[in-house]
Amino acid sequence: MIKAELINRLRGLKKTQKGMTGTQVCLLLVGIAFAVSCMLTMLPIYMDDMSVSSSMEGVHKDLVGKDIYQITNEEIKSRIDKYLQVSAVSNEPLKSFKVVRDGGRVLVTMNYEIRDNLIGNIDVVIFFKHEVDFAKPPV
Repeated sequence: MIKAELINRLRGLKKTQKGMTGTQVCLLLVGIAFAVSCMLTMLPIYMDDMSVSSSMEGVHKDLVGKDIYQITNEEIKSRIDKYLQVSAVSNEPLKSFKVVRDGGRVLVTMNYEIRDNLIGNIDVVIFFKHEVDFAKPPV
C-alpha cells in the first residue's frame, strides 16, 4: 500500500515538473551573453594576429631569390608594415619587431600582447609569438 502511494506521488511529480524555471533561464541567458561578449572581443584580435602571421610569411616569400643578408632590418620592417597596413592591422605588433642575424640565420620575431576591455573593469590579455627564419626557404 505504501509502495503504491509512493509510485503515485512520483508519477504526479513527473507531470508537474516540466521545463526550466525562470531563474535557470536567466542564468542560461547570462552565460550565453558572456560567451558572445568574449567571442566578439577576442575574435578581431585573433583575426589581426592571423594577418600578422600571413604578412611575415608573405614578406618571406617576396624575398625568395634575393640575398637576405644584403637586405636591411628596416627594409624587412617596412615590407611587413605595408602588408599590415593593407590588412588594417594596428601598429602594436610592429613595436616588438626584431631581426636577429646569427651565423647563417636571419630570424624575424614579433612577440607582443594585446590588451582589450571585456566587461567593465575586466580586461583580456592575449600574448602572441611569431618567428620566421628568412634564411630558410619558405614552406
